[in-house]
Amino acid sequence: MNSRVALVGLTAVALLLTGCAGQAVSAGSPTGTSDPTSPVSASPTPTAEAVPAEAAPPVAPFGNDCAAVLSLDQAIASLGSDATPGADYPEVAIETHGGVWCSWNAASGLGLSAIVLPTSEVTDAVRTGWADLPCERAFDTTQCFAVAATDGVWVLVTQEVPYVDNLEDVDRPAGLTDLAADIATRAVGFAAPMPAVTVSERWALPTCDDAKAELDMAGLIGGGIHDGPGTEGPGRLGSLATELGFEVTCAWSSTAGGPTASFTVVPGGAWATEAYAAGRVGGVQPITIDGLSYAAASPATSFSQGAFGSTDVNFVTAWTTTDADTAAFLQKVVGILHG
Repeated sequence: MNSRVALVGLTAVALLLTGCAGQAVSAGSPTGTSDPTSPVSASPTPTAEAVPAEAAPPVAPFGNDCAAVLSLDQAIASLGSDATPGADYPEVAIETHGGVWCSWNAASGLGLSAIVLPTSEVTDAVRTGWADLPCERAFDTTQCFAVAATDGVWVLVTQEVPYVDNLEDVDRPAGLTDLAADIATRAVGFAAPMPAVTVSERWALPTCDDAKAELDMAGLIGGGIHDGPGTEGPGRLGSLATELGFEVTCAWSSTAGGPTASFTVVPGGAWATEAYAAGRVGGVQPITIDGLSYAAASPATSFSQGAFGSTDVNFVTAWTTTDADTAAFLQKVVGILHG
């Protein structure tokens, strides 16, 4: 299965099919907390440098050009002669933090992907946790990883190989580490990536447990609620945005493989609303959601229906696999986010 499809960190419809088992995925850079034992002092007067003058969209590595990240010839060398570029679909959480996510597919269904992020947006825990990571199963394939970094960018390359029962039998793709290093080295020839700049407050992210307590999940998708969609998950790559603290995704199912509902929140992701709407096959239908500046419903498919929207700063989506009122579900989610 295509790595990009397996992972849309933000694409909740993929989570409906694969799951992010009630995981909270966060969407802002980690922030410090004050020491409650410290003496209280007057807050300093903000300076002009401390408050951005105006909002600005992110600046992506390689000019947001996947053909510059990796040439088709390089993809063919990894996947075979039938390799083709993946769909140009906005990965809102990654891109909000100044990243780019590119993919290439083979006719076999196997894929290759590259994520490039500003080094400043990658936590020490992620750098350590993804270093020398062994191959792992995801969906009906096995994913193998390679990481490289410079002072400016952090690169993660993922290649899918056929599924195996015993991971010790995986034939790790040759040249994967060199491929990641090549991307990292060439990134210096482009404008430095930058995360989106926002001038209004970003949403505080709920935990999935708290959201579950406030949302009527049994009324939406039926009784016997389970955390996660009840199907095999997308592996560690699918939760990268969670580890990085870029987005929050919560998903529930009524039975294993049964009706599912999920929502995803990307603080700071409002800049991508227009591109996200343009990417909805069949267009979108504007709707009204209290607390959002813009909201729309995506056309229902045979397996899901969704709604999404944004404030002037934040972005949110909601999806269900039932004929439930997804707009009403989104309204409840927004109510939680506004506290």
